Amino acid sequence: MVGVTGKPGEGPHMIIVLTIHDDVIEKARFSTYGCTTAEVCGQWVCDEIEGRPIAQASTLDEEILIGGVGKMPLGREHITGMTICSLKSAIEQAEEKTALRELVSEIG
Repeated sequence: MVGVTGKPGEGPHMIIVLTIHDDVIEKARFSTYGCTTAEVCGQWVCDEIEGRPIAQASTLDEEILIGGVGKMPLGREHITGMTICSLKSAIEQAEEKTALRELVSEIG
């Protein structure tokens, strides 16, 4: 599952990639545009959710992220939102895939 916020090559962006098995996040990786603050946020989120159930990871929000990494520097306040938005997008994809799989098994 891949969550993307922003446009790579066109300014600030965050990409979070999740590998999920049995509703547990086995791997979480990120890619961003080279801003140290964005790298810290991406790494913190990935470390925090790896090995956790999707339902638990979906409770992560900006307030928790700021609590984990500290207050954002002036002009970088948008990075926490960008990071959480990418995470939520990847989680939504996982949930949609799970729902589709359950629907198919009910039919078949």
